[in-house]
Amino acid sequence: MCLMITHQQDSWFQNITTVFKQRKKKKKLGIVLSGGGARGLAHVGVLRALEENGIFPDVVAGSSMGAIIGALYASGRSFEEMMDLIGQVRSYKIIRVGLPLGGITDLTYLKNMIKENIPQDTFESLKKPLYVCVSNLNTGNYEFFNAGKLSSAIIASAAIPLIFKPVKINDQSYIDGGVLNNLPVEAIRDVCDVVIGVNVNPNTSVSNVSTMWGIGERVFDMHMAENVKSRLGQCDIVIEVPNALQYGLFDFKMGNLLVDFGYNDTLGKIPEILEKAKINTST
Repeated sequence: MCLMITHQQDSWFQNITTVFKQRKKKKKLGIVLSGGGARGLAHVGVLRALEENGIFPDVVAGSSMGAIIGALYASGRSFEEMMDLIGQVRSYKIIRVGLPLGGITDLTYLKNMIKENIPQDTFESLKKPLYVCVSNLNTGNYEFFNAGKLSSAIIASAAIPLIFKPVKINDQSYIDGGVLNNLPVEAIRDVCDVVIGVNVNPNTSVSNVSTMWGIGERVFDMHMAENVKSRLGQCDIVIEVPNALQYGLFDFKMGNLLVDFGYNDTLGKIPEILEKAKINTST
């Protein structure tokens, strides 16, 4: 009789232990980084705030600048290295006016930067899975790249229409992923238990839009903000960086400030992320 009771007690203890472990088990965490030109530099601050609080995303997805920062992060680049790169980037290096096709420029500078910092230049060489969103001009649909040559997918995702040339991959022409999907949560929703969506391009009112460039930029911002709306609800946690909208798509000189915006806006979300992702930072 005593043996039977002991066995039952052991079984009960094992069952309780199993349930407890399941409840405490860390969930697979994904992060989606939106596009937004220079505003996307805020993603560096977001990622830094997460890691300083013991939160390490397992999977990354991004459009445009979100894809660029996502690639650097997934490659294992330190925050110091990313900040050094931010300090070097200026719009005149990216936009080389006077090239053929009516002044439309290519993304040679960006492509070279990716190759220099990720020499293997493949998705497979990254330390974390990465999904890059692009817009296919031929089919009119958005697509995700997560294998093969990295730099080609990145520059395609960042090719803002009418400013940068479309990028050819396998006889298809691709442009900025943010045109059709600026928060590509669909890429990782099914492979992650918890998804953080980071939007550096939330729609807000503006008081004065007068120049041709300002009108064009505002139209692009409105379009990106609109296609993000339905996707925010697919994220478990949303981090928005409204202060980033003080600056334009090519205000790279404001990089340090944009990083600070992302960092500060993330801190308030830390408790929610720790709870939903079942992360115990005390161990």
